Amino acid sequence: MAIRRLWLLQAAGILLALSNSASAQFVAAPGGFTAAAASPFAVGSEPVSLAVADFDGDGTPDIAIANYRSNNVTVLLGKLTVVQGKTTLSYTASSGSPFAVGSLPRSVAVGDFNKDGKPDLAVANYNDDDVTVLLNTFAATPVTVSAASYTPPVAPGSIVSIFGTGLASAESLATALPLPTNLGGTSVTITDFSGAKSVLPLFYAGPLQINAEIPPAAATGAATLTLSTPSGTQTGAVAVTAVAPGLFSANATGKGVALAQFVSNLVTGAPVPVFDCSLEWGIAPPSPWM
Repeated sequence: MAIRRLWLLQAAGILLALSNSASAQFVAAPGGFTAAAASPFAVGSEPVSLAVADFDGDGTPDIAIANYRSNNVTVLLGKLTVVQGKTTLSYTASSGSPFAVGSLPRSVAVGDFNKDGKPDLAVANYNDDDVTVLLNTFAATPVTVSAASYTPPVAPGSIVSIFGTGLASAESLATALPLPTNLGGTSVTITDFSGAKSVLPLFYAGPLQINAEIPPAAATGAATLTLSTPSGTQTGAVAVTAVAPGLFSANATGKGVALAQFVSNLVTGAPVPVFDCSLEWGIAPPSPWM
């Protein structure tokens, strides 16, 4: 009998094809899934629903689980650790977890209900005929990634983007070289793996993003960034590796076709292709820039 619909479930190197006759065909395939460190993770009694979002703002997806018999929600926070180029993902229960909800919660959903930029939770309580809304009170953690790829890790001397909230009171651009270490009252200090501290040169500072340069002399390994802003001090972690290749893209997402522009040669007038990082750096390069 012909297969009318095909579901491909790639797990443990097996592709499962289901036909309309309920028969199954198994075909060997490369790849699959590997259990994360410490998986499975303990939650409450009879978990029936889950939702995924970055609740603590560190750039790693977290998990909220509705526990039907426990009348609560478990929140597991994800963490990525990079050691000698190897990335490890782990999950631990957040402070205050599990969070009490109504009787027999059956479903959980994510949304920014109070419009503060952080994901909140809505939980449907089957036995109470109501919904519990849990508002996110996690402190925002700035996330540092390559300004080209928008992913970690970063390298000494590379350009990085720091994402968060309340990073500056207004947008400020560097307009001259050498780059400033303070823009609009915002500055960033790195404490590298060796314990050495230095201030980052800044290309751009705005309420939600900072573009800066990791000092060329920064030691590789786990580092801490301290952001001094008009609204207070924030800290975040960053992994510094010897090399972190990245490509600035035309759509400013760190993916796709490389970003370039044509300018005229000052002598011949012929077009000369040059690399333009203005969108990601937050600073317009001189023209022509070769």
